[in-house]
Amino acid sequence: MAWLIYMIIVWTVALIFVPLKHWKKSWPVGITAMVIVFILDNTLEHLNAFKFWYGGIYLSGLPLYYWLCYFPGGIIFDYLRPYKHIWRLTYILIVAFVYLLIELVMIYSGYFQYIKWNAAMSYLLNIVGFTISMWYAEWFEELRNK
Repeated sequence: MAWLIYMIIVWTVALIFVPLKHWKKSWPVGITAMVIVFILDNTLEHLNAFKFWYGGIYLSGLPLYYWLCYFPGGIIFDYLRPYKHIWRLTYILIVAFVYLLIELVMIYSGYFQYIKWNAAMSYLLNIVGFTISMWYAEWFEELRNK
């Protein structure tokens, strides 16, 4: 149930705060975010680094509702992305920390568990994931501007 609530919150925030014109140009970033999360989290879940609990419907080890959050999450990430390069590292570090806090809430609630993993590794993985997302967002922006 928590994963469904999480999905509803993320989709609601995206639909309320991100203008439709931005959705039209940022949907590739949303797809990319879903692919990145699937590859990273699915691999680590299969390596028994961590475990999702009470996910309802699973997609290769990942709760479906959790995974579906990353399409609007990628669009929100792109919408809030600073256009000055000097602020992008700070943005990635802050967003990675926010995601770590959400993860810790899910651990505390019993919906997620570290097995061969810890918060520091999770924070570093978040930084890597958001850095890759940032690169793709910049690449998609360059393609749009051509």
